[in-house]
Amino acid sequence: MAPSNDQSKIVRADYANPERMEEAQKAQRAWKEPSFSKYYIERGRIVAYTKDDKTLQRIDKNREDLGLGPRPRGNKALFETFFGPSDAPDDLIFVHNPDDAVVNWKPCMVAHEQQAKDICRQTQGKVYEREVMSLRHDGKRVTAAIFADGEVDTSCCDIVLAVGSWTMDMLQKSEIGLPPEHRIPVPTGLFAFELELNDEQVELFKDTPVFSHVGLAEFLPPVEGRNAKLTWVEPFRVSPIDDVSTSALAHRVFEDAAEWARRMLPRLKGAKVKATRFYCDGVTATQSPLIARHPDIENLILACGGSYTRAKDLPTDGGYVALLLNGGHVPERFTWKGSTSTEGDQPRLVGRDNFEVLDAQAREDLGDRFQWHPSDSIMII
Repeated sequence: MAPSNDQSKIVRADYANPERMEEAQKAQRAWKEPSFSKYYIERGRIVAYTKDDKTLQRIDKNREDLGLGPRPRGNKALFETFFGPSDAPDDLIFVHNPDDAVVNWKPCMVAHEQQAKDICRQTQGKVYEREVMSLRHDGKRVTAAIFADGEVDTSCCDIVLAVGSWTMDMLQKSEIGLPPEHRIPVPTGLFAFELELNDEQVELFKDTPVFSHVGLAEFLPPVEGRNAKLTWVEPFRVSPIDDVSTSALAHRVFEDAAEWARRMLPRLKGAKVKATRFYCDGVTATQSPLIARHPDIENLILACGGSYTRAKDLPTDGGYVALLLNGGHVPERFTWKGSTSTEGDQPRLVGRDNFEVLDAQAREDLGDRFQWHPSDSIMII
């Protein structure tokens, strides 16, 4: 349920949606259990809100209902305590969430994928590491997974389809019915920039919290080594799903992100952009993932649309898939029909336009500046 090339994830404690906040508390406890705790780093987070943002009021209400105190508000001085001198706007509200965390995502996923393979083999199962082209079915059950050079019989198995952005493409190729429109995970892209910090910057940022500027950007200091991550929160719809990290849109987003960094985080001056990352996940209109049995194909379970909004729930959301495999039920908003309302727990990650449209606009705006150099030659200045 996650982009395979992501490096780290934020685990946050506060949500404006009360049910989502209770789930987050449960997930945080699960991250501290032995099988996950070594990937979980509780370094805190500074969040910048605009003064007219009502999210904080809803969060305070939820925290009160859960027996927690409200988050103290701060100004730019609070931010500068952690990140040094900044040209941040004076009208922003800054909040310190000391219990938010970062997950060292890639090694976590690698380890648990290997664990799943080991268990499969130990129970006389077989691991196929091959591309599935489509699923064959008889109208009631998936009977085979089709490879480019063969197939495997699945008539006696439950199939969990967890292919992220490619989920709807796989259903269409297999001539299997799609979910209702508001539950379709739409392929949605974001750009992030992997920053290589110099020795001085590594020292300056080694103990700093994560920084979230709501609706604009996320800055994750190095989890290990010297690489930080800057994600620009400007989602776009993308089809077909190709790596667009060298596109005009990526260049224009980099310019916006670099300008933001110069203003908000001057200590990043001189950091090299080691890589431009294109992340893509299926996002539903309700922001809730689709974890459901197909209503017509009885042995097909879909688990998708959860990377951007639910990866932090990895230790608990896997239990929902297990429930379905064992004949149980999941919360209504995860189901095939789900709810038609959004969770209201974060800036919405539904793409505002198609990549092709935004890329053409970026190419026109950049003009002669669109000359994409190798990433390691670009400096935040």
